[in-house]
Amino acid sequence: MNIVFSVVLYRTPVSTIKKIIHDFGVLRNESEYALTLVLFENGSNISELNTYLIETAKKCPGVKVLLSKDNLGFGGGHNFVFDQIKSQYFVVMNPDIQGINTRDFDETINYLVMNPEVGLLVPKLVNPDGSVQLTNKLQSTIFDQAIRLLGGKFFKKRRLRFVQASNGYTTVMPTKNAHGAFMIFRSSTFESIKGFDERYFLYMEDTDITMKVNSISQSVYYPFFSVVHEWQQANRKISGVREMLKSMIKYYNKWGWKLF
Repeated sequence: MNIVFSVVLYRTPVSTIKKIIHDFGVLRNESEYALTLVLFENGSNISELNTYLIETAKKCPGVKVLLSKDNLGFGGGHNFVFDQIKSQYFVVMNPDIQGINTRDFDETINYLVMNPEVGLLVPKLVNPDGSVQLTNKLQSTIFDQAIRLLGGKFFKKRRLRFVQASNGYTTVMPTKNAHGAFMIFRSSTFESIKGFDERYFLYMEDTDITMKVNSISQSVYYPFFSVVHEWQQANRKISGVREMLKSMIKYYNKWGWKLF
């Protein structure tokens, strides 16, 4: 059984890439499964970085590098990787993920093997200090997106309800809005839904693909496997807000403008 880890890079520091490769090497050596790491350089066009990636991959078993002259976006990059290498399970992983425990990972794959109705699984995401990130969200609505985008402390109860703060992080449960930092897809499911919708360049593509998976299969939040996520919320910047609004319009045009 081959499991592919797909990591999309864009101007990613070499120190981060070294950490990704090191952690993957440990996981690959200890896992009972055959693992492949694909680093997709998404149009940075930095010759020194490309050379480093190519030369490093030659020395590291199980590591492959793909280079793109154009920035294909988050979803486009992962779709490209999926099309290049066949697998039974396809792991979409952000560069800022750390702390993958081999035993917990293998047990999570075993869970997927034993539950063929599950097409997408996401783990518990934790901060470097061990605190849980409230990422197991309900289905997105315009109101919930708006109050999260605006920030502040207004509508606290509604915010906590949206992220299921009181009951969403201790048991395996269906998810309607999986977070894209670490997603394990059954490859047959990913292929059936034709992967990520590439009309989203950045933001909402994880929400969209959860809806797509749930139309033919099941998506689950699986808290017995956790990974460290150094959360970078760039949508608080003006450029990030602009991209978020563009993605929101695309999402609600596709799935319906649900106000509340």
